[in-house]
Amino acid sequence: MLWGLVLTEAKVVLQARQPHLLTMAAETLSALLFPFSWQHVYIPILPARLLDILQAPVPFLIGVDDQVLGMAEKMAGGGIPDEVVQVDLDKNEVLCGEAQAQAVVLPQKPYAKLYKALLPYCRAPNTEEGTSGNAASAFRMAPPPDVEVAEHSGRSVPLAEMSDEAVAEAIRTVKAAFLRFFVSLMAKYQVRVRVRLGLGLGLGLRLG
Repeated sequence: MLWGLVLTEAKVVLQARQPHLLTMAAETLSALLFPFSWQHVYIPILPARLLDILQAPVPFLIGVDDQVLGMAEKMAGGGIPDEVVQVDLDKNEVLCGEAQAQAVVLPQKPYAKLYKALLPYCRAPNTEEGTSGNAASAFRMAPPPDVEVAEHSGRSVPLAEMSDEAVAEAIRTVKAAFLRFFVSLMAKYQVRVRVRLGLGLGLGLRLG
């Protein structure tokens, strides 16, 4: 869901108690956009003196630790604007407006393949009480219909307990899955454009 929001050039704030998690998450999101790249404001760890940038009318990907987040919430004007997507890395929550979540729709077939490729490496969904604000409930990209409920239990072996070889293989698999998603969208892009232009020209000639 967060990746989809980044693709739509949303304003995203990553939150965590440990600053190094902010950098890891921001760099990961940026890397998973390949072959594209994030062209907007990018600050993995926001210093307190730059807090005003959270009010900027442009897309951004920014990380804030607890101390800076507390300062932001005390700012005049309410701190973090409502249109900003807030990602709590400690609680595994993505908070955003329902309309914003509903607007993110990925092509179903490529999305289904991506979902299945990532599932073995994901934690189980957050179902704890008190997470009603989690935008996952409003996000339209539900699991593909042919994914069994049992598959949602999450990986059986934590990443920290996997061997170096297994971790390297997991990284290759995840990167390849995201790259295949983009390739599936862009592979026939020129053909689709030509077809649409041809249809438009043909219609124009007939009308003329």
